[in-house]
Amino acid sequence: AASAFAADFTVKIELKNVGVGAGKVMVSISDSEAGYKASKPLKWMALDATAETLTVTETLAAGDYVVSAYQDVNGNGKLDTNILGIPKEPVGISNYSGKGIPGGFKELKTSVDKDLTMTVEMKKI
Repeated sequence: AASAFAADFTVKIELKNVGVGAGKVMVSISDSEAGYKASKPLKWMALDATAETLTVTETLAAGDYVVSAYQDVNGNGKLDTNILGIPKEPVGISNYSGKGIPGGFKELKTSVDKDLTMTVEMKKI
């Protein structure tokens, strides 16, 4: 039974620059390009915006993952965007600097093959 979990790793996700008290932070973890493109993540969660840095710990199998988040400031349950599709609410994506178009799964992924911490900076674009 112990070997069944041999490929599982502890991944700590740190969400930084959260607007304290402003709605919920919606976090998704995608494990494939298809799932990422289709907005069908492996896991998703809603976190209360109780601190400037929020931390979540997940157990993930070895593989490639992209963590995305947005802060639903107005509490309407969706990411608000302008007419061009640019987010009006703070967003964060693993391995994204906040400059230019984020890119796809291949550019944003983090390979999980050990216990690690992923940092996601929330930014107003």
